Amino acid sequence: ENGDNASAVSSLTQGFDQEIVEELHQALNELRAELEASRAEAARAVKVAEQAIQSAESCSSNDWNSTVTHKAAEAAALAQKRSAEAIAKQRQAEEKLAAEKKSATFWRKQAQIAEEDAGGLQTRLAVAEVERSSITEELEREKRKAASYIQTFKRDYAISEGIQRETLANAAEQNRLLEIELDGTRRDLVGKAEEVKMLQECVAELKIEMINASKDKGKKKFFGKTKKSRDENSSRGRLLLDTPQSSSAGDFADFNDEASLNQPPMKPLHNEQLLAVSAETTSMRKQFELLRRSAIDELSQLPNQAKEWANVASKALTVSQSEVKMLKSKLAMEMANRRKLLGEVQDLRGAVRVYCRPRPITSHHTHEDGSSPVSIISVPSHEVGLLHRDKVLQNGIIGPMSFDFDRMFTSNTTQRDIYAEMEDLVLSSLDGYNSCLIAFGQNGCGKTHSLIGDFSIIQNVETDVEPNVEISHCGIHLLAMQQVFTISKKRRERFQDSFVMTIVEIHDEKIIDLVGETDIALSSGQIMRDNDKTSASNSQTTSSKNDRKLEIRTNIDGETIVQGLVSVPVKSYKDVEEVWKQSLAHRAKRVEQLGKKMHSYEASTHTIVTLRVVSTNSVTGLGTVGKVQFVDLAASDVIPKRASTSSKSRSTPMDNMLAPIGNTNEWKYANKSIAQLADVVNARYQFSRSVPYRNSTLTHLLSDSLESDTKVLLLACVSSDARDIQNTANTMRFAAKMKKVIVGKATKHTVSFA
Repeated sequence: ENGDNASAVSSLTQGFDQEIVEELHQALNELRAELEASRAEAARAVKVAEQAIQSAESCSSNDWNSTVTHKAAEAAALAQKRSAEAIAKQRQAEEKLAAEKKSATFWRKQAQIAEEDAGGLQTRLAVAEVERSSITEELEREKRKAASYIQTFKRDYAISEGIQRETLANAAEQNRLLEIELDGTRRDLVGKAEEVKMLQECVAELKIEMINASKDKGKKKFFGKTKKSRDENSSRGRLLLDTPQSSSAGDFADFNDEASLNQPPMKPLHNEQLLAVSAETTSMRKQFELLRRSAIDELSQLPNQAKEWANVASKALTVSQSEVKMLKSKLAMEMANRRKLLGEVQDLRGAVRVYCRPRPITSHHTHEDGSSPVSIISVPSHEVGLLHRDKVLQNGIIGPMSFDFDRMFTSNTTQRDIYAEMEDLVLSSLDGYNSCLIAFGQNGCGKTHSLIGDFSIIQNVETDVEPNVEISHCGIHLLAMQQVFTISKKRRERFQDSFVMTIVEIHDEKIIDLVGETDIALSSGQIMRDNDKTSASNSQTTSSKNDRKLEIRTNIDGETIVQGLVSVPVKSYKDVEEVWKQSLAHRAKRVEQLGKKMHSYEASTHTIVTLRVVSTNSVTGLGTVGKVQFVDLAASDVIPKRASTSSKSRSTPMDNMLAPIGNTNEWKYANKSIAQLADVVNARYQFSRSVPYRNSTLTHLLSDSLESDTKVLLLACVSSDARDIQNTANTMRFAAKMKKVIVGKATKHTVSFA
């Protein structure tokens, strides 16, 4: 028993406090040494007593009082006393050892709890490192954007500087032209001044001659002479005034007749015009000089102003970038806290999480009749979505329908942003929890795009060769696989993780194994049995792949499984991607052989992807078993019911869920499995005693996820087009009812591999 305790305590040295372990070892060794010493001393005392008794029996009564016999008796008494003390010490040592055992058991439990906490912290640390790497990548992208902005700003500044230089050159050229024009104007003014002076002299001479002519009117000889002189002077004045700029040239055109001589002189009017022209010229010269100086000053200040503007713009850009960075960090913290609190509340309530994602309307998309689509969904907040039926009905009476979800995405939300909202739910499988993500919606609303991603299938010319598959725009499932394997790699020093993957299709209530015919399944696949989780007989998988019968069973752990289903181990994201490529290629070849169209086949098929995670703590030997399912449901489109001649019965929950909008038809789901799923949701919503899980293959397989002990999330994918308002309303009603279903609090599944 002591050896077992020692080994149990010594096993704690692999990961716990070394000082506590050494103290426990030292205390146990001291107790063992004291016990061995007391036992040895008691044995010696008993032996001395026995010798004394033998010697006393052999001696006579006279020798009883001798010294040797007396000493033997004293030694026997002393040995008996020491034996009693040794027994008391032994009892104390045993009690102390029991207390130490109890203390060791307590510390062992505490060490196990501490190891579990350390494992959880290491998992969180790995998650934090992955998030830090993603944030670092986003920061690098923001830095590249900022660098591009700065480069654009520098380019714009260089362009503006070139424009300024060109403006300066144009202003200098204009200044030169103005100076040339001013010089010409100055020369014209000088010429005009000379002409004015000559005109004034001519007018003075004419005045004198006119005065003399008026005095000597009776003298014929002098009059003729005066007339001749007047004619010469008149012709001279006519020559001087014959210019385009002179407006009074015709005033002195004729002095031969008496009527002209009797008219009043024009000298005062001409002088006023000349003075006005001179004053206007002086004013224009001053204005031009002022304009030239102001233009020179402004052009000289333009480079300094441009530098100031550049500095102000650079500072504003730096401040705005720092503010954006700070706001983004605050937003990320608030979003993380919100997701954490929402997850805790949902875990305590055990309710189904419901997210809604509307598909965007592209600008180049048009209907067959040439009309443009109208968006009928708006997102006023992160939890509320509005369905604007008034845009379709247009009667002005009915308002929009409001739906409350756990998260309402906008139409431009990216795949990574959507995965970030459900990241904790997916990663809980590493801690031993079960989770299930379900994509629900009509045909063409983005269920497969959101859950798995986009994949293109390229058919080969040869019929025997499988087509090539390319996957792009990874969805929630593939993004989750990337992060799960990254975290598993970062925490492998403490945890040993193993992953097993299965892919199942349900078409016309028949189960189809997508992985069973792939090369990976043939090489390393395992067949699931109801009496055990897996069967490791690869030869059986290879030989009987065509004869395998897929049936829904319950295994020894009470879990619903598909007996005969092949599960493949995956060790990295590349393995997952390869499994998907081979599975999709086999499915494309099979659908082509059946003569069906891939689009219609996918619309009527359910796809369930399951990843089982087994994590083992290498220190304590304890392990967890978790599972995460990704369910891509078939299209939830509705069709009108066949007219009934009987009287109308009372409304059912299904009728309320499929109530008509803008029409008088009665609707039903085109896919029977979707209708059965709606019946199950209605039964769970009404807390019915019997839930019809076994009415369809889909609900039978999902019974574990919809019953209890699972974190369930429904992603409602809807269309924003007004023509799909009936299907959109049905999907949002289904999601609103699913939000009220209580599944139950999920528990952690632990096992011991020690």
